[in-house]
Amino acid sequence: MAADFADQDTPRGPAAGDVAAAGIDGAIVGGLAGRDRFGTGWSPGGAARGARTAGGIAALQGLGRVDGEAWQAAFDKAYAACMAGEPRPLTRRERCRSTGIVVGGGQQRGVGVSSRRDCD
Repeated sequence: MAADFADQDTPRGPAAGDVAAAGIDGAIVGGLAGRDRFGTGWSPGGAARGARTAGGIAALQGLGRVDGEAWQAAFDKAYAACMAGEPRPLTRRERCRSTGIVVGGGQQRGVGVSSRRDCD
């Protein structure tokens, strides 16, 4: 039960910082290695191709990536609840269903928005 909860609750996918860093590295390499129309110097087209290529590769490599610390924290949380005889904790998706509502209205009164807290 704890492992299943951790699998469902832990976010997956590429880290935005990793994709951005790879894109920057790719732009530098592509810009330096590419040729401008005169055959020398910095290549803006090479930089763009390098950034797209390196960023894409980093994104593909990150598919299915799981943060080990976040997974372990979710596992520990569910395990402690199980050992205490408490119900399984709610996953992020279960805690944070679309609960936004519009409150107020009318022509002279403002419109407000309400949503659920603790949806990290």
